[in-house]
Amino acid sequence: MITIYGMRGCGFCQMAVDKCIKYRLKYEYKDCGIRMFYQELSELNVDMTKMPHILVDKTHIGDYNNLVDYIQSMMENTH
Repeated sequence: MITIYGMRGCGFCQMAVDKCIKYRLKYEYKDCGIRMFYQELSELNVDMTKMPHILVDKTHIGDYNNLVDYIQSMMENTH
């Protein structure tokens, strides 16, 4: 399960959601404009000035570029 912490209006946040949809990956989007999701993210002790933050199975993998790398490695391992 992929969890995307993002913000409305963030292009990279939307691109991360779009990648999950494209590759039919199970994901959950949490809008950090909502106080409880912002607090959840702040508990991860990550750089809150950058978005999105992406977790795979509750492990923080990083930002959009890290998601792209993760998906690419998944695809390579299935062939």
